[in-house]
Amino acid sequence: MLGETRAPERAYRQAMFLTLPLLVAAYFFPVAVGLASGAVPWGEWKTGMLPMLAEAVGGRWLGHAVALGAVVSTAGLFMSLLLTNSRLPYVLARDGDLPAWLGAIHPRFGTPWPAVILSTVCYTAFAAFSFTELIVLNIWLYSLSLLIELAAFVRLRLVEPDLPRPWRVPGGLGGALLVALLPSAVMLLALATAGLANTVAGVAAALTGLVAWAVLRSRGSRR
Repeated sequence: MLGETRAPERAYRQAMFLTLPLLVAAYFFPVAVGLASGAVPWGEWKTGMLPMLAEAVGGRWLGHAVALGAVVSTAGLFMSLLLTNSRLPYVLARDGDLPAWLGAIHPRFGTPWPAVILSTVCYTAFAAFSFTELIVLNIWLYSLSLLIELAAFVRLRLVEPDLPRPWRVPGGLGGALLVALLPSAVMLLALATAGLANTVAGVAAALTGLVAWAVLRSRGSRR
């Protein structure tokens, strides 16, 4: 996404510095109020508990408001992920590794609309899974992709240290290793403690990517 961002070296930093405190506050204060109220013992909290806590603390109107906020937030998150993740098949198609039609651009809006539609169809199929199952698959697949990205980050720092970058992690090689190894350790711990059933599901989901790559790459425009 950096190539489509104005002044990414400044915009990304500003976005992170602004959103991180807001995200922390959005989780911390509602949970703190819910715990302090004692309306529902914390041992009984479960998925989707925040609207129930809000109703117990402030009445039905507050519970409905929190639920509405969750719906709007989820819709925004879904659309942002759809628009960013659809860039993956688009870029692979432009590089000749996927069918060329996935690299088509809308003449008016400049968006890769075939990749967006394909991603939408794939995401719609996941509606058949439960929220818990989707979380497990998300953790597995997202952790694997981040591990690859962090490995590429360290490798590029080693083999192409002078490559132009919108911003650069300070601290030399030590700083690069620090920001790569700590999150990698957390992700490996999450994968290792996921349980047998979740591990099998995660591995199976990951292998579908290899199958899709093998099938679709043969139909790409690269020769």
